[in-house]
Amino acid sequence: MDLFPRRRALRFLAVGGLGFLVQIAAIVHNSFWHERWTWRDRTHSAVLGRRLTRFAKYNAATGLVALTGNIALTALFLAALHAPAVLANILAVGALTIVNFAVADRWIFRRTNRG
Repeated sequence: MDLFPRRRALRFLAVGGLGFLVQIAAIVHNSFWHERWTWRDRTHSAVLGRRLTRFAKYNAATGLVALTGNIALTALFLAALHAPAVLANILAVGALTIVNFAVADRWIFRRTNRG
């Protein structure tokens, strides 16, 4: 008996790797379009260092909000509203979208005094 089924392990790694690539693509996609479209009027700097700083700040902030906020709000909606888990999570994501917008608007892509 094979204690480590190689074929299944390779499939597992392939699916996980593809999922990782999809997540990275989504992160880059969101950041790119916020730079180019959502906050185009506030991203004057073509300096790569500033763009990378915004990229890091955006992903750190949204990641922190998503992790901490989703756990807290989903638990709150489960307990207070006795909502089903999927509904509680949808409500949490909706509420956190507002928080993420505020963080991006006021901190990451904040208005500067540049023309």
